[in-house]
Order: sequence, then structure tokens, then C-alpha cells
Amino acid sequence: MAERTIEYSAQVEAAQIATAERAFYIRSLRELQFWWTVVPPIAFAIALFIGVALQAAPYFFWVFGVFLVLSVARPILFLLLRPVAVAAHARKFPDRRVRIDERAIHITTGGRESSMPWAKVRRIWDTENYTLVVLNPLMALHLPKKGMPDGTLEFISARVG
Repeated sequence: MAERTIEYSAQVEAAQIATAERAFYIRSLRELQFWWTVVPPIAFAIALFIGVALQAAPYFFWVFGVFLVLSVARPILFLLLRPVAVAAHARKFPDRRVRIDERAIHITTGGRESSMPWAKVRRIWDTENYTLVVLNPLMALHLPKKGMPDGTLEFISARVG
């Protein structure tokens, strides 16, 4: 039996892919990295309160204060900067060639092809203009829906466990 391959080309619009990236990151914060996002600031704040109660040395407050600020700043900075970076890449390389087969998803952009085997795919999320192929809490492939052949989502869903 022949291996099924789905191929299509799409133009990526910077504003739409930035919106999809923002939606991915917010959902990832809620569903995949909730504890990574919530626990560190709470733990560092508790450590600072304990430091006050125990009259810790000034360096203690500097260290835990810096960690507290960084733990709060990281998700905010990622939320603000990731969509900007994705949009900049889309403006530079607006043409995408997507090939999906039994083994992997292949995306060609800017003359370079990236392949991701199905074993690396954790989830499939849907946005208005993109299907997001989630690889880990910080990374997803953005598959444009515009130009996507009928049956593609079903083909992808059948390969993701």
C-alpha cells in the first residue's frame, strides 16, 4: 500500500501568525506549564518573607529578589516577544510549503526544510487561521489552514496519540 502524503503551499500573514503564537503561548501557560509559571514566584516570595522573619543577610534578599523578578518577568516577556519574533520571521519568509506523510511533518520556509517526526508531537491545537502542532510547552509548528487540503486535520489527528 502506498504511503499517503499531503502537500500544500500557503502564504503566511504576520499578524495572523502572531495571533496564533500568542494563543499558543497563553494556552501553553494554562495547560502545559501552569506549575512552572505559578510555583516559582510563590516560592521566592515565601523565601523572602522567611528571610525578613529571620533577619537574613542583604545578599539573601538580592538573590531571592532577583529570582522573584525573573520568575514573574519570564512569562510576560515571552508573551510579548514571541509573537513579535514569529511575525518578523513571517515577513521575511512568507511562503510555506507543507508536506505531511506517515512519518513526519515537513515545513519548508526560506529554502530550508524542517521535519518533525510524529513521536515528537504532543498535541494538536486549533486557532482561527492555524493548526498548532505542539512539540513541547515552548514550541509549536504553525500549519496555515489557508490552502490546507480537506482531510488534513483528520490525517494529523490519527497520528497524534
